[in-house]
Amino acid sequence: GGAALFMNEPSRRPGPLSNLLLTQFLTVVNDNIFKQVVLLIAVSTAVRFQAYAALLFSVPFLLFAVLAGDCADRWSKSKVVYATKWAEVIIMLCASWALASGDPLALGVTLFAMGTQSAFLGPAKYGLLPELVSEAKLARANAKMQATVVAGIVIGTGAAGYLKTGLSEKLYLLGFLLAIIAGIGAFFAHRIGPTRPADPSRTLHWNPIQRFRIGMNRAGQIPGLRPAMLAHSVYWMGGSLLLLSWNELPQILDTSLGNWSAALGSLSLFLAAGALIAGRSLQTGIRPQQVRIGAFGMAIGFGAIAFLPLSPWLIWGSAAIASLFSGMYLVPLRTRVQALAPVDSRGATLGTSQMLDFLGISLASLLRPLLEQIAPGPLTAFLALGLIFLAAGLWFPSRLTRSSTTP
Repeated sequence: GGAALFMNEPSRRPGPLSNLLLTQFLTVVNDNIFKQVVLLIAVSTAVRFQAYAALLFSVPFLLFAVLAGDCADRWSKSKVVYATKWAEVIIMLCASWALASGDPLALGVTLFAMGTQSAFLGPAKYGLLPELVSEAKLARANAKMQATVVAGIVIGTGAAGYLKTGLSEKLYLLGFLLAIIAGIGAFFAHRIGPTRPADPSRTLHWNPIQRFRIGMNRAGQIPGLRPAMLAHSVYWMGGSLLLLSWNELPQILDTSLGNWSAALGSLSLFLAAGALIAGRSLQTGIRPQQVRIGAFGMAIGFGAIAFLPLSPWLIWGSAAIASLFSGMYLVPLRTRVQALAPVDSRGATLGTSQMLDFLGISLASLLRPLLEQIAPGPLTAFLALGLIFLAAGLWFPSRLTRSSTTP
């Protein structure tokens, strides 16, 4: 009788969604600390080296995103998340050696490995959301997921500059710290609990170009899905260009590396506010006018930086406004991609979408050195950001047709 009473007591442990959110938070912290530290090491050498380092992190998503989507459908998504978290522990231990050696090749290989781990994690963790919550709660769950992303970015990016400066000659200790954080993330991933594979017979496809083409063709057969995926990828292209340009600004501003890196992380708080606004106003349908408002807000905020006086506070304030609108742009698009993806191939669809996102990120890494040749300095990149989101606001909303929305 006592055992039965105990079994009937409501569990006070975090539920599957809460454990997924905690796993996601710690993952984002690790990603942003390590990637930002490597980018800061690279940008201190040359602008183009930072862009190349960012490209190394992005390329695995192009190579493995679709395969990762197949894995997320063939096996339990929660088990895939758990396995990738332990892979992260190993990679971060290797990062300790790479940071100790200071060898650019070792840092590049480790960054590539981190990108590979993240590529396999993405479709599984985002594919889990629709399995853990009802469709009616999906938008709010996405807003919570985005809030954990934001918190991780604030802490990770904000701490990176201080960690790089503070550890200095003992930067190898950072790898051990990140391995511990990854291990804690694996603990929470284990507590998500088992989920059923969507398609245990799914064949693994190794040709990324062919699978990407098939995935995009299939997305084109579902009204509203492909435009939402493309609009989503534009967001990530812009975000990558923002990161690369932001890290260059301390060279022309009177501000420290640590403070400016922390300022970049703080922008995510405004993105979170915009995401929460969007999550409260949406169920699972896209309101084209909200996407348009978000895109135009980013166009104005980022574009204005190119014309502002070189004041850290003015630049940060304008970027903060743009970040607020970015949350309003992102959440409805991400929600719709998840909702429209077929249940039996949700992982594959999200893998295709992730590959498209990182195609945009890779394009940003190639665009930044090109803009440097046209007009040296990071301000030209902010003008380009404004034009990119202006075009997105003009083009995408009209293609998010009525048939892609819920009444």
